[in-house]
Amino acid sequence: MPEMSFFPPPAREAIRRTFGMEDQERFARLSGDRNPLHLDPLLARRLMFGQPVVHGVHLLLWSLDRCLSGGEPRLALHDLRVDFRRHLGLGKEVVCRVGWPAPDRMEVELEAEGAPVAWWEARVGPSSRQPGEPLPPLPEEGGCRELSGEEACQAQGRLDLGLDLELLKAMFPTLATILPAWQVAALLATTRLVGMRCPGLHSVYSGLELTFDPLPGQGARWLAYRVSRHEPVFSLLWLAVEGQGVRGVVKTFLRPQPRRQADMDRIGQVVPPGAFRGWRALVIGGSRGLGEVAAKLLAAGGARVALTYHQGREDAQRVVEAITQSGGKARCLAWDVLAGPESALAELGDERIDCLCYFATPFIAKGPGAGFSAKAFRVFCDYYVTGFLQTVQAVLPLATTGLRVLYPSSVACEDIPADMYEYAAAKLAGEGVCQFLQKAHPETLRLWAPRLPRLATDQLPTFLPVESEDPVDYCLEALRRLGDMAF
Repeated sequence: MPEMSFFPPPAREAIRRTFGMEDQERFARLSGDRNPLHLDPLLARRLMFGQPVVHGVHLLLWSLDRCLSGGEPRLALHDLRVDFRRHLGLGKEVVCRVGWPAPDRMEVELEAEGAPVAWWEARVGPSSRQPGEPLPPLPEEGGCRELSGEEACQAQGRLDLGLDLELLKAMFPTLATILPAWQVAALLATTRLVGMRCPGLHSVYSGLELTFDPLPGQGARWLAYRVSRHEPVFSLLWLAVEGQGVRGVVKTFLRPQPRRQADMDRIGQVVPPGAFRGWRALVIGGSRGLGEVAAKLLAAGGARVALTYHQGREDAQRVVEAITQSGGKARCLAWDVLAGPESALAELGDERIDCLCYFATPFIAKGPGAGFSAKAFRVFCDYYVTGFLQTVQAVLPLATTGLRVLYPSSVACEDIPADMYEYAAAKLAGEGVCQFLQKAHPETLRLWAPRLPRLATDQLPTFLPVESEDPVDYCLEALRRLGDMAF
């Protein structure tokens, strides 16, 4: 193939972009992929990335659009390989760097905060076809399918292609001008396939390898799929896809579902009657995870519990309902440990507190495994150091005779994993705050900071099978130990 002049030079300046929720909504309208992993901040906080993340195909099309800008008036994709390596959260800047290993081939790296996010390679060439062939509107998809692993392994079907050309022009003007519309529609169909059809709700797009016929003829209107391979150890599916003018493979993970904590029947089997009778407990972060377990244990043992939430009001109300229906006493209130305790203290009113359990935490995102992120360390310290200190100081005056405080630390402080330095360092600093508080208030404070192992919660999820301990036994032992600390 002769060298083509439309390609920019290899030293092209890096391209940068930050995505927000408005970008997510527009891409969801264009692609039909409305998986809550991308659009629902409350639900996404319980999923494996702890926040909404940018659609992988959105990143692909944005970078492809920018890399082809200023080129030939008509182009077509010949083949495309994509590897989505790491999620990109909203509000984080992504950097796109492009190289040209051959006259007709581009290679692109995307990274954020120094860590790789995606890599893709494409071969393109001139097209004799007009790019804007009409396509029907995007078909209505309905809600996300929720396939089990067994159901996903047997899945097959067909998606009709559709495209809102005006929205495409607004979002990706270069692609709308120079690429065949059916090729863009096929790429958009792959994210709708993964996020809405197979695996559907519990999915993470991993990558694709596609080959295109630049001249497929008329009528490229559908994309058939079937699961061709399954790797259960890695929760990975290969979907063979084929349509008129395109064929290849789409790779997707089966995302772990949010962890459900023990119900009150299970809790009641392990808590001795009256074990915490007379306790007036405040559980910070009691709407889910370890905080939910601690709140249920305390209530089952006879304590009066006030549990807090930051965003998950419905989750907190669900925990309160479970406790009260089993005969326990509980209520919930909003408390943002980063914003100060004033509004929450006003809601507590004259209520006395003699036990404080502190489970407030950001999402425990693992680092890239190289270097130390001061930014990530500061975020953890906001919760585990500053927020904790301010909370104890605010609650201490509510104690009649003394305040028992449970501060869960981590075994990561002893043998720090390579990708968790920031988390472990902040937990160690929190242990130091516990020592400071104990020395500053020897008569009125008792603090217990057990280094807990990896427990089965919706923090630190992974595609790989990892052993996690039952949080019920560990939380119960920590509360018992706290109760044994006399004033």
